[in-house]
Amino acid sequence: MEVLVRHTYSSDWISFIYLAILILIVSAKYINTNEFYLFFKFDFLRSYFAEKKRFKQQIIWFDLILFIITTSVMSLSLMQSKVLETDYDLTSFTRIGLFFSILILSKSVLEILVGLMIKKSYLITDYVLFKIASLGYASLLILPLSAVLTYNKSLTNELSFVIFVLFSLVNIVFIGNYLYSQRKHLLQDWYYFILYICSLEIAPLIISYKLLNS
Repeated sequence: MEVLVRHTYSSDWISFIYLAILILIVSAKYINTNEFYLFFKFDFLRSYFAEKKRFKQQIIWFDLILFIITTSVMSLSLMQSKVLETDYDLTSFTRIGLFFSILILSKSVLEILVGLMIKKSYLITDYVLFKIASLGYASLLILPLSAVLTYNKSLTNELSFVIFVLFSLVNIVFIGNYLYSQRKHLLQDWYYFILYICSLEIAPLIISYKLLNS
């Protein structure tokens, strides 16, 4: 009985995180109602970004809330899948969430600076914002599965695989669709694009995995 009580107590912080995420989702709906519904319209985020461009908006409150939700869900999912050699507690969650936040922000700033150097800042900035939004969309899709995984440990292996595949597939499809829509610009500078993918997309993933496991 004592073991059961300790296990329940150790999971309290996770329930608090899910409650906080739900509150953030509701807040986002009421703060930017129109953008909220456009974001969930299944058209590869076209309507969402078209609306932002129409009002000349780069970053709104919805984006900031979505960023917090994204890093939170990604951190929880990584911990639950046991891909990382880390403790399953609030301290580890905070550390991983902070790491993701710094990684995404610093990587975005670096990419925009590269865009300025090659005089493609408008294209790179749009791409960076789209990638972050795509991460958010995928995170919200896997959120229910992540919650099920939290309270049903018997499905850890199966659900972890489904979460990983769904998260990766959504991002690949969304970002792939975006890149295809920008193919005319990419074909003009295909060499720089390949260099960009290798140095600023693939390399950070490998480095991040090693750092989180160190």
